[in-house]
Amino acid sequence: MCGRYSIAISGKDMVKRFRATLDVTWSPRYNVAPTQACPVLIDKDERDIQLFRWGLAPSWLPQKSRALITVRSESLDKPIFRSAFHERRCLVIADSFYEWKQEGSSKVPHRIMLDDGSPFAFAGVWEEGRDASGRPVKCFAILTTPPNTLVASLHDRMPVMLLPEWENTWIDPNADPKELLNAFAPYPAMLMEEYAGGQAVNSPKNDDASLIVPVDRDSSDVAA
Repeated sequence: MCGRYSIAISGKDMVKRFRATLDVTWSPRYNVAPTQACPVLIDKDERDIQLFRWGLAPSWLPQKSRALITVRSESLDKPIFRSAFHERRCLVIADSFYEWKQEGSSKVPHRIMLDDGSPFAFAGVWEEGRDASGRPVKCFAILTTPPNTLVASLHDRMPVMLLPEWENTWIDPNADPKELLNAFAPYPAMLMEEYAGGQAVNSPKNDDASLIVPVDRDSSDVAA
C-alpha cells in the first residue's frame, strides 16, 4: 500500500508549513516512487529539510531483498525496527497518496488527501542504508496503520498521517516511545477526501500536474 505519493507544493510553501530550512532545489512532485529522494525532517529543533531515499535498506536486510517502503506500526516492537523507532524517526512530507481500486476490468488510481489540499506529514523511520553500489545512503520507510472509513473502501491499510499536534513530538529525540503509540490512530476521515485519477500515474516516468486532475469515473481513461 501507499506505493506512490505526491508533494505538489513549492519549496517556499514547504519551508513555511514546516517552519524549516531547505538547502536543495525543489520542484513540486506529483508521482513520487520508491528509491527516489524525498524531503524529510528528522529533528524538531534543527529544522533542516533533507532528501532521503524512499525504501529502508538497513544493514540487516539481505542484499537481494527489496527495500521496505512501508512498515506496519504494530511491528515497531520487533528487534529489527525497535532501534529506528526509538532513535530515528522522521516526518515524511507529502500532500497526498495514491491507492488503486479494482473497477471493472482495471485498477483505478485514487488520490487521497486532506480536504483543504494542505500538506501534511507521514510518520516515518529512517536508517543508514546502502545504494545499489553499496555506498552509504540515508533511507526511510512510511509507517502504516488500519484504515479509516474513507480509505477502507480502497485498501486494508493506510499510512500514518500525523495530526499537526503530533509532528514535533514524533521527531523529538526525548519523546516517550509509549506515548508515540497514540499517534498511530487513523487520520479522521471527515478531514480527508479522495477522487479517481488517470492511469498515467501507474508509471513513475510520468510526473506532472496532469496526474492530480480528477478523472470522471465513467470516462474512457477509467474504463481502459
